[in-house]
Amino acid sequence: MTKNIREKTVGVISGVVIAVAVLATSAFGLVRLSLFLFPGWDVQRVPWAEWLAVIAIPETIFIFTAISLWRKRRSMAVGILLSAIVLVAHFVVHITTHG
Repeated sequence: MTKNIREKTVGVISGVVIAVAVLATSAFGLVRLSLFLFPGWDVQRVPWAEWLAVIAIPETIFIFTAISLWRKRRSMAVGILLSAIVLVAHFVVHITTHG
């Protein structure tokens, strides 16, 4: 019984770590890459570009990854979904307080 709980816990934590890595890569990597590829692109004039890199792209990756892992590694998929829900909740709170 404890081995099963331990395996599920490790799976959920692994899913959260994967989700955080995807979010960090997307947030920092894609914004820097877009500025490198399009040097004349003024991010301040296009505020949705940052939101796209920080919210839309990671959420899409989270959903597709969770769907693909659901049958074989359900606990990892749950960790990814948990991270996705926290990210969306944070985004909604940020928009409502600063919007």
